[in-house]
Amino acid sequence: MGREIHRTNDNGDLVLVAGQPVLDHDLGDISRAWIDVQQGREISYEGAWTVPLSRIIDAPEMRFNPVRFAPVAERALASVLELAGSEEWAVERLGDFAQVFNGPRFKRPFADHGVTEGPSIVKMFTPKAFFEERGESVKHLDLAKATPTQLRQMEVLTLRSGYILVVDSGTAGRLLGRVGMAAGFHDGMVGNNNMIRIVIEDDARRAYVYQFLRSAIGQTLLLRNVYGTNQDHIEPDDVKDIPIPLPRAEGSLERIQGQVSRISQLREEAARLDSEANDELDRLFGRLAEEADVELMEIPVAEDEPEEAGV
Repeated sequence: MGREIHRTNDNGDLVLVAGQPVLDHDLGDISRAWIDVQQGREISYEGAWTVPLSRIIDAPEMRFNPVRFAPVAERALASVLELAGSEEWAVERLGDFAQVFNGPRFKRPFADHGVTEGPSIVKMFTPKAFFEERGESVKHLDLAKATPTQLRQMEVLTLRSGYILVVDSGTAGRLLGRVGMAAGFHDGMVGNNNMIRIVIEDDARRAYVYQFLRSAIGQTLLLRNVYGTNQDHIEPDDVKDIPIPLPRAEGSLERIQGQVSRISQLREEAARLDSEANDELDRLFGRLAEEADVELMEIPVAEDEPEEAGV
């Protein structure tokens, strides 16, 4: 189910009228934009625009998604397609050189409460957990509880180092469309089906696509086909159709690959050092707690955004 979005002030506090929170909406702006169109005036509201009806009717998919025809999205698409065939650039459809999928939904064999380690225990990353600095909200699955069908499904959802991951559902401006890359410490873990996998064999192309999709123009193209009512979504087929501008200059992709590889190494090193520091801190506080005869409390973790039913 959807939920209300309320207006807040500069301090993040709810705006109240007669003691009631005020809904954050733009219906008034949309109404004035419609009046502008009816009276032949230029639309003043940036969140509204016009598009010929034929553009919608003649499209291969009659998807009534206004964001698809937003001026900024149109300009981003046009700017990339204009590069096709030039001396400096080639433009290729992402799905023509990458495997793009997000995996099945299934009933998960969660580990018993409090069980986080063991020969059959594997971590499962939701989008929120994947992008957390320490993965505080990671969940745990118990392979010993899984049926043969569930094991096959988890095999498809297993992450490998170098997978590019795109969050396919959520709220625009938060996690939706966020791009990450699986590191060595994610290898063999499970990622849920709310992350689209982009698998590219060529190391240089993989690094380049990763950086491109995180750029302003890449994000615009990613979010161009967002749809949904209660929750926004991106489909793997739409990600496959993203045009990728590839520089022809020798060494361009390799230079970006070197920079992305360095970033990945630093992230893994930071994660390792953080884990070692935490272990040392736990040992120190464990001794203190034992000497004081007190029990250390477990810190609660914030909930994820609502996931789709059945996952």
